[in-house]
Amino acid sequence: MSDVEIVPVQPADIDKSLTVLVEARREMLPKLPGLGVDELRAVYRWFYLKAVNEHWLTIINLVIRQANVMRDEKPSWHQSTFGLTINASYDPATGATVVLVNDLKVFSNERAGEELCIPGQWMHRMRDAYTQALLHREWEVGLQTEKVRTDLIMDFSKEV
Repeated sequence: MSDVEIVPVQPADIDKSLTVLVEARREMLPKLPGLGVDELRAVYRWFYLKAVNEHWLTIINLVIRQANVMRDEKPSWHQSTFGLTINASYDPATGATVVLVNDLKVFSNERAGEELCIPGQWMHRMRDAYTQALLHREWEVGLQTEKVRTDLIMDFSKEV
């Protein structure tokens, strides 16, 4: 796992984008019953593009990579808490990222033009996993730095 490079997205930025996406979804909910199929797909795609612009595709893929778990020959991440079962996967063959919550597809870029994102609680869990991955990476770097420092002190202390 130490070979995974994490490009930091600041937690404040993640929290801000999460709030914006969840609030926009709340505002959209009353309008959904009056929309046709094409309009609904456009709404899903708008949320996907907004999420990508807010670095969520990067966050999801980094969490998947950091988990270092393979399911069906695809890098994957899984979490089951508070009644939500979240499965995220990346297909290296197609470049598709998919997130399922209790078998409902909430994020996908499997088909160009039909991308989708349904903001919700799953994004809070993904944010937490991303934050943990950042902290774990910082801890690993700290351990490596301390080992180098200790080795340098030991080398300097030797009788030569």
